[in-house]
Amino acid sequence: MIEKIVVARNNKYGIGYKGDIPWFIKEDLLHFKEQTINQIVVMGKDTYLGMCSKFNKGVGDVVLSNRFNIVISKTLKEEGLTNKPGIAFFNSIPEFRKYIKTEVIKAKLYKSGISEIIYMGGESIYSEALQYATELVLTEVETSHEVDRFFVFDKSKWKLRSVKPIETISGINCSVISYTTSNV
Repeated sequence: MIEKIVVARNNKYGIGYKGDIPWFIKEDLLHFKEQTINQIVVMGKDTYLGMCSKFNKGVGDVVLSNRFNIVISKTLKEEGLTNKPGIAFFNSIPEFRKYIKTEVIKAKLYKSGISEIIYMGGESIYSEALQYATELVLTEVETSHEVDRFFVFDKSKWKLRSVKPIETISGINCSVISYTTSNV
């Protein structure tokens, strides 16, 4: 199974500000959807709670459609949230990774066509996922928006695969840069 990081960051290596993405680029959101549709998406508590707030729904009631949503959080798990269709809660990434490697789950994933685990934020999830990911899909956004969350990685451990500029209606320049691990 491919493990991939999908992230957008600005000129300051920033990915968020006060629990939200500081820019709106429709074309990048569509790119994100294309990258994640029909796959497993892994997010941290703050990213998930931000989605709940944005959609004005309760915890456990928000899922990105046509994706299997994984939320990594010790505190949400301890609050007794139960797994529902399309969403599951785990205490840690290693606990989640152990779960999906069980034969029963591997068979279900294979049957459903899921072949990728996509780490979609936030900052601590990205940081930890760097040790597991073999692909990195990075949208470089040419803005200087104020940020308080960051994504930084060691480029020497990654091999550049492609660079694709995105034309945006917002006028904000951005490019999608794809990397693979240098040991692949």
